[in-house]
Amino acid sequence: MLLFNLHTHIKPTNILSKKYSCYGIYNDNIYQPELSTPFSIGIHPCSLTFENKDSQVQSVISNKNNPLLKAIGECGLDRICSTQYSLQKEAFLNMINISEEIKKPLIIHCVKAIDDILSIKKEEKPSQTWIFHGFRGKPQQAEALLKSGISLSFGAKFNVEALKIVPLNRLFIETDDENCNLLSLYEQIAEIKNVSMDCLSGTIEQHCQELFGFEKDCIKK
Repeated sequence: MLLFNLHTHIKPTNILSKKYSCYGIYNDNIYQPELSTPFSIGIHPCSLTFENKDSQVQSVISNKNNPLLKAIGECGLDRICSTQYSLQKEAFLNMINISEEIKKPLIIHCVKAIDDILSIKKEEKPSQTWIFHGFRGKPQQAEALLKSGISLSFGAKFNVEALKIVPLNRLFIETDDENCNLLSLYEQIAEIKNVSMDCLSGTIEQHCQELFGFEKDCIKK
C-alpha cells in the first residue's frame, strides 16, 4: 500500500514497513539533482531578498522541464518573517505564473496572511490546484480556503476540528521538516476522520496520481 508525503524537507524514505511504501515530494529552494527524487521547487518568502529574487526565479524556471518536478512551491506570504511584504507578493505572483504555465500544482506557505491568499486567488483565477501546506488553522479558516478551491495538507501539528471538516479528496498529509513518522500520522488522521487506513490511503493515492502523475515502477518497493 502506498502512502503519499506531500511535502518534506527530508529526503523521503521509500519503505515504511512490510505493508506500506512511501511516495514523497522533496522540497528545497535549490534542487539537488543527486537526490533523484520527485520534488517541488519555489521561492520561500523567508529566504527571499531583493538581491536573490531574480536568481531564485531563474532556479525555478531552469527546472520547468525536469520530469521529476511535481509542483511549484513552497511559496506564498508570511507576515512574521522580515522580508518586505510587497516583495513577497511579487515573488508569489511569479510562482503562480510558472505554475499556470507548466500546469503543475502550487504548494502554499502562509503565515497570518490567509485573507491575502484568498484575495490573490480570486484575482488570478488559477486553473491549477493550490494546496495550503502544513495547515494549523481553525475550522472557519479551513472552510474559507476549501470554498475558494484550495486544498489542505496536514502535518504533525493541526487543529483536530479543522481536520474533521476537510473532505478526503481535498486532504493531503505531509511531514514537512518534522522528524515524524508518516505511517503514524496517517493512522492518527484515519482515526480522527473515522475511516479505515485503506480508505484514507486509497483516496489520497488516487487523487495524487491524478494530480501529480507518477510511474509506480519508479517507486522502490
